[in-house]
Amino acid sequence: MLCPNCQCKVDDETTQCPECGSFFPAMRHRKGEVGWGAVCGLVRGMFIVAVFATIGSIINLFYETVHVLDILMPLSGTVAAVFLHRIARRCHKRAYHVE
Repeated sequence: MLCPNCQCKVDDETTQCPECGSFFPAMRHRKGEVGWGAVCGLVRGMFIVAVFATIGSIINLFYETVHVLDILMPLSGTVAAVFLHRIARRCHKRAYHVE
């Protein structure tokens, strides 16, 4: 692999050129698809929101009278969090070509 700035030969896993000192991502990260990296970040953000919403709804169960719909909130939040986590893993694999 060549350094993007000075065209010096460097190892595939190197992130800094020994000749010019410039920083760049490792080769495995440059082979990925940048658009999928953005989608991965968005999905991970939604995952974090789903986790905090689930935690908040579980805490809410202890402080107020419980209704049937109050029990469905933590369950639906958990399902959403698991779904978003799986989607985020697939997006990450596609973005960075990792296994």
